[in-house]
Amino acid sequence: MTKPEGQVVPGASAVLFDGGKVLLVKRGKAPAAGLWSLPGGHVRAGEDAETAARREVREETGLDVVMSGTIGQRDIASASAAGERKIYRLSVFVGVVSPGRLPQAASDAAEAKFVALEELGGYRLTDGVDEAIRSGWALVQALETRE
Repeated sequence: MTKPEGQVVPGASAVLFDGGKVLLVKRGKAPAAGLWSLPGGHVRAGEDAETAARREVREETGLDVVMSGTIGQRDIASASAAGERKIYRLSVFVGVVSPGRLPQAASDAAEAKFVALEELGGYRLTDGVDEAIRSGWALVQALETRE
């Protein structure tokens, strides 16, 4: 396995569902400004990844959530205008939002909304988000069949 080039920064994100819809946020700041993604961001010093994911969801959408599992980690490479490379190592969590709760965009999210899974093709997504959504949906479906 090749080591990533650049400073590795821990992060966390969440794939959150309300029925057959997934929560997306439209990024308001570089490097992914204008693209739709999952709520998430940096893990603060002394904070575990799941706590960071819940905090980021609350900051970006106003929603409080309980996570039901994780689908692992993914690396996202980014470069600043000055050429400084960073690798964001995201721990990706999965959860379900209580029905009837609507997100309100805040923090660095320009918009936040639930999108029907069959409508995702109409959105410009950040790299790897579609795969994370598919994996998260499979986990949610598996957990529901166990209940």
